[in-house]
Amino acid sequence: MVGHADYDILIAAGGDGTVNQVVNELVDQDHCQDAPSETCLAVLPLGTANDFATSLTIHGQPSPCFRCV
Repeated sequence: MVGHADYDILIAAGGDGTVNQVVNELVDQDHCQDAPSETCLAVLPLGTANDFATSLTIHGQPSPCFRCV
């Protein structure tokens, strides 16, 4: 993953595995910096089950998610 320090937002477009990978990458990169990242994470639920997104009541068609970001 590209370093996230220069981005205001990262969009995890996929399922639970994708969200997990992006979050782990954000956390790993924060350990290499003096201050935690202020990069926001958006979840675009495009996976099969989307348990994480569903638990946050992010579900349905992805089009409304695009308007949020």
